[in-house]
Amino acid sequence: MKNALREMETAKFLSALILMIFTLLILLPTSAAAKCVCACVNGKMEAVCSSSGGMTGMKPMCAGMCPMAGPGMSGMGSDSSSFNRGGCSQEQVWNEATRRYEWKTICRD
Repeated sequence: MKNALREMETAKFLSALILMIFTLLILLPTSAAAKCVCACVNGKMEAVCSSSGGMTGMKPMCAGMCPMAGPGMSGMGSDSSSFNRGGCSQEQVWNEATRRYEWKTICRD
C-alpha cells in the first residue's frame, strides 16, 4: 500500500514538473530579430525597431503624448520622399535624458 501511494506521489510530482518546464519554455522569449521601443519621432509616438535581418513579429502599439514638436521639424521626416534607398531617414527623436529632440537615423522596413 505504501509503495502504491509513493508511486502516485512520484507520478504527480513528475507531472507537475513537466508542466512547469513546458510552461516556462512557452513563456520564455525566443531570440527575435528586432528589438522595438516606443519613442517620440517628429512629435508622434511610434515604434522604433532595431533589426538585423527583418522583423519576425509585430511592432508594439505605442500610445502616449509627446512633447511639442520644435519649429525645425515641419516638413522633415516621416513622408516617403525623405527616405533614401535603404529606407532610412533623419528624424527628430525625443531624448528623455536631455529633454529635447535630437536628430537620429531611423530605418523603416
